[in-house]
Amino acid sequence: MMSKQPRQFGVWAGDPDGRAERLADCREEVFPAHGIHYQCCRKRGHGLNGWFCKQHAKRHPAKIVAEDRTQ
Repeated sequence: MMSKQPRQFGVWAGDPDGRAERLADCREEVFPAHGIHYQCCRKRGHGLNGWFCKQHAKRHPAKIVAEDRTQ
């Protein structure tokens, strides 16, 4: 079931609200050296539902639905 609330990135004790998801950018969470995760800044268009950039789409391949051909 899909959540009605937008995804949040960078939520931690110092910033409990984090940042809202940018709908034009990849949906993957990136973890840099400083430890606070954020949303990938590359453009969407690949992978599952077109939510990911080309690099992160490798982790989230598009689901292929087999067609029913029993006619």
